Amino acid sequence: MLELRRSKLVIIVGCGLVVIGLSGCGSSGPVTMMPPPANLQLVYVANYLDNNISGYVIDSSSGNLKSTSSGPFPAGMGPFSIAVDPSGKFAYVANALSNNVSGYSIDLTTGTLTPLAGFPIPAGANPAGITVDPSGKFVYVAGYQSGDITGYTINTSSGVLAVIQNSPFPAASEVIDVAIGTTGRFAYAAGQGGTLSAYTVDPQSGSLAEISGSPYPGGPEPSSVQITPSGKFLYVTNESEDTTYEFALDPSTGAANFVGNTTPIGGAARGGVIDPSGQFLYVADAFSSNIIGYQIDPSTGSLAPLASGPFATGLIPFSMTFDPSKKYVYVACQGGGVYGYAFDSGSGTLTPLASSPFSAGNTPVWIAVTGKAQ
Repeated sequence: MLELRRSKLVIIVGCGLVVIGLSGCGSSGPVTMMPPPANLQLVYVANYLDNNISGYVIDSSSGNLKSTSSGPFPAGMGPFSIAVDPSGKFAYVANALSNNVSGYSIDLTTGTLTPLAGFPIPAGANPAGITVDPSGKFVYVAGYQSGDITGYTINTSSGVLAVIQNSPFPAASEVIDVAIGTTGRFAYAAGQGGTLSAYTVDPQSGSLAEISGSPYPGGPEPSSVQITPSGKFLYVTNESEDTTYEFALDPSTGAANFVGNTTPIGGAARGGVIDPSGQFLYVADAFSSNIIGYQIDPSTGSLAPLASGPFATGLIPFSMTFDPSKKYVYVACQGGGVYGYAFDSGSGTLTPLASSPFSAGNTPVWIAVTGKAQ
């Protein structure tokens, strides 16, 4: 069962039932339609209860979002997460309630998503998090109910996925998120049963092999995995006890060594994002509807709350991302809408954009970006 207990959202995926209990949802501002220019920076949001994907164009001068000229784009049942390959040509969506993955080609001049031939394809039971490795060769999907990770190779010409030999790979119970380190050599998966699993990635086949000592205690209810750009540190957010577990990563073996844990202000830590310099970690605090910002100690990986935070956002923030130029941060909130912020790279302060929030579909849960920095 996928659920955000304390944030009033319950998603029961094992029997195909979705129960939503939201209160106090604020209204979202209108999203203006426009004919988009070439060389777009794009945002895509998975709308869980609408079974579709919203598309937006980023105004590089203001950070404001405007709807693509087409869309929303149909997905499977309960689209939970989105991943875009490094080339920006393809997008993949894990559909939690139909147990499959949708694939799309991305038109970088319009933002249109076009379904790829042969999709959707089967995934594990109740697929949750999805990720593409840095080389753009492999896709990995966390099977929440099946407790495994399904791996695929990407045909870089067509975007078609093929299941990796010996996949799915065993993972801890209720695996909800999977992340690949910046070198592509190691993969890490958070299981809501309380674990962090670590794997080596075969660079040729994409096969996963669990690292000795894995799984590690990941906290009471892990919800996401964040890795610094340097590959030195890893953070696991936790929902039930509102903590972020900190790990130092061994660069040669990929082993995760526990550093400590930090309790956010408010509670119910959900998704997170690390800035491109690796100085700041931001955590979506679903219970208090805030974003908690931390300074990352470059030597130890320990966290210190930013003096300027927390930063107010919409009801039940779920996932976060930076734009391609790394000037803006966007948050998908289950209670409605996408919230945008200007990022101060010196202090880590997030300042709400003038036209934020931006309208989305019903229950936006995951957000992804693509495009070249401008």
